[in-house]
Amino acid sequence: MTLIAILLVLAIERFVGAVDHLRHFGWFRTYSRWCENRLSTRSLWQGPFGVIVILLPPLLLLAVIIQALHSVTPVLDFLLACAVLLYCLGPADLGHQVSRYTEALEAGDRNAAAEAHAAFINHHWHPYGPLGGTLASLLEQANVRLFAVLFWFAVLGPVGALLYRLTAELYRHYHEVHGGFANSIRDLYNLLNWPTTRLSALGFALAGNLVDAIEGWRRAEARSLAVNEDVLIESGLNALQFPQVYDTDADDTGSENVAAGSTTAGEPHSEDIISWIEMARGLENRTLIVWLSVLAVMTIAGVVS
Repeated sequence: MTLIAILLVLAIERFVGAVDHLRHFGWFRTYSRWCENRLSTRSLWQGPFGVIVILLPPLLLLAVIIQALHSVTPVLDFLLACAVLLYCLGPADLGHQVSRYTEALEAGDRNAAAEAHAAFINHHWHPYGPLGGTLASLLEQANVRLFAVLFWFAVLGPVGALLYRLTAELYRHYHEVHGGFANSIRDLYNLLNWPTTRLSALGFALAGNLVDAIEGWRRAEARSLAVNEDVLIESGLNALQFPQVYDTDADDTGSENVAAGSTTAGEPHSEDIISWIEMARGLENRTLIVWLSVLAVMTIAGVVS
């Protein structure tokens, strides 16, 4: 049932269209602020207890509803699981945002391109230049918006998918805050991302250039055990062989800041940007196929229900 639910939800995303308008987490932000206003003065709040207080009630409520529906009929249980998974993806459709960006580039509309780019860019500076930052953001966002949600749904069901999405929402609002509560959110977020980033890195390796992807993973892992994003990005970029092309172009132009295909430092051609983005999106899609294939084998073997 897990595989069927995932395939059904992905089909809805692909053929019905983005459902971003249904994915609102304002209720959770209001609820978390309410908890913080009433409990932030207590010493227990400044640590894991505060995170548990915020996350446990909605997760427990979902678990109770699932159990109640399952006792009536498994069909209702399945439909709720699909609805929760669909709700937890995103929350914004990455493919739609990227399409807006590439269409603006093709049209030569710099303002529209900049606005669309800001919707998914996380890495404003990157060792491989602006284009490297764009590709790094795509790889990271693919994990946050899709792969991690699918993984925790497969492991813990709808509760796992909601756990990851709510944790990601907390992290998005508290990642620049310092304190025991914010640190606990970061720790939980990193813990949830640890297996998904490495499985995504493995998927990138299998779906792209295996040797270079594994080498990029190895270099990133050697820095620290808390390098989820580095592992994901280095393996993904090396699977695309972007660093090798970047280094070649940098040597040819004599500038260390020139991204692949650029004529001036930090200003790649629109055609090159679109080409690399399409390759990155292709890598993500092939990695998704690898994941689904493995899940199908595990389902047939009875490892996953």
